[in-house]
Amino acid sequence: MLRLLRKFRQNFLAEGKVARYLFYALGEILLVVVGILLALQVNEWNQKRLDRNEETVILRNLKDDFQKAIDEFEFLNSLRDDIISAAKDITSIDVSNLDQYPTQYLDSLFRKTLYLIINPDPSMYC
Repeated sequence: MLRLLRKFRQNFLAEGKVARYLFYALGEILLVVVGILLALQVNEWNQKRLDRNEETVILRNLKDDFQKAIDEFEFLNSLRDDIISAAKDITSIDVSNLDQYPTQYLDSLFRKTLYLIINPDPSMYC
């Protein structure tokens, strides 16, 4: 292809057809410009595709992080509900009839209310 183009150029100059050579040169310049513009467009399409892929990965990571946070909050809420329930049970105990409650029952209630003091890192349970 290059040999053919070189032959055209040499023939135009040898025959003294300057106007025709300039038209040929303008066509070659136009061809190069179109090639460069096409390459830039392909590069832009590729960059957009890569950006979309990166965005998809980031969104998946965010979704996973949010799901982990939701799971942790749900666990902590259930833990809080257990502590509140145990505290209510303790406050409803009649101190004058303390002997009627089994020791294991009272121990389990106090253990539930002191859960976060005994186990201060709730993230290890999620």
